[in-house]
Amino acid sequence: MQLGADDGFRLTDDALRGADIWATSAAVAALVSTVRDQAVFDADEDPEHLVLTGMASDDGEASAVPAQVGERLGIPALTRALDLALQAGHLVVTRISGQTSQKLDLPLPAVVSVTDKANDPRYPNFKAIMAAKKKPVTELSLLDVGLTPVEARSKVELVSIQSRPARAVGEVIADDGQGGRRIVEYLAKERLV
Repeated sequence: MQLGADDGFRLTDDALRGADIWATSAAVAALVSTVRDQAVFDADEDPEHLVLTGMASDDGEASAVPAQVGERLGIPALTRALDLALQAGHLVVTRISGQTSQKLDLPLPAVVSVTDKANDPRYPNFKAIMAAKKKPVTELSLLDVGLTPVEARSKVELVSIQSRPARAVGEVIADDGQGGRRIVEYLAKERLV
């Protein structure tokens, strides 16, 4: 909001606690559809929609939600974008794929997930921070976006959780003139050479 958005939408519902990527993508797609359908445009406007997302969340880190949102909305989705250039009716996206960089063209509307290297962060000034406090943020529930808790139910259930066992301390070899020999003996004993 501090960087120029006119308004905000927050989807919050107790039924989404612990949501997996299935439930999250269903909720996000429903929210995008609801906001898009309620948007008011001038008669001569032909809105081109772009859904931008981050690459992964801290909880699941699956990086699959953006692709699933695109599938649910029936629009193209690209992931791992480094650079975006908006042109008339389409988007030119540079993305990483393994060790290569790809430059792709896709029509709008679209879903694009960006990496943390996609831009240089801008920081809002004090005036923008104060103005953001007056901008509307609409809170919506699952029912407000046309989903029931059953439709947004996770497909994965957490059965148990436990800490990983502590790693064993490795063997430390001090070099007293025989360090090289001791390292070779250790590697041979572990069948690494």
